[in-house]
Amino acid sequence: MRKPITHSLFLLAFSLPVISVQASQATLPLHSPWTIEVTSAPAASNSQTLDEVTIKTEGRRVHISGAEDKTLEVYNIVGVKVTSYTIDAPEKTITLSVPRGIYILRVGKVARKVNIP
Repeated sequence: MRKPITHSLFLLAFSLPVISVQASQATLPLHSPWTIEVTSAPAASNSQTLDEVTIKTEGRRVHISGAEDKTLEVYNIVGVKVTSYTIDAPEKTITLSVPRGIYILRVGKVARKVNIP
């Protein structure tokens, strides 16, 4: 007697989520908030408004270009800000003085995950 009850509860538990997923997919609007639309801006305005910041690392040395008058922020893997450096030239090389580990380097809206040996 126990087997049929356990078996039917098992089937019920695993069939309900499948039914609810199928029903929720059927009711999604055509333009869901998860849809990504790609648009392109004119080339002239794109080059004038966007600064291309590049972050390259080699060991403890970080080479940053296109980020004059901005700040390099260094975060540990937990998200705590460890240190920051002011970038005062169009191209600058900074030697990080942090313990070895994984860090997130951020300049403006550009961020990179790096491994410091």
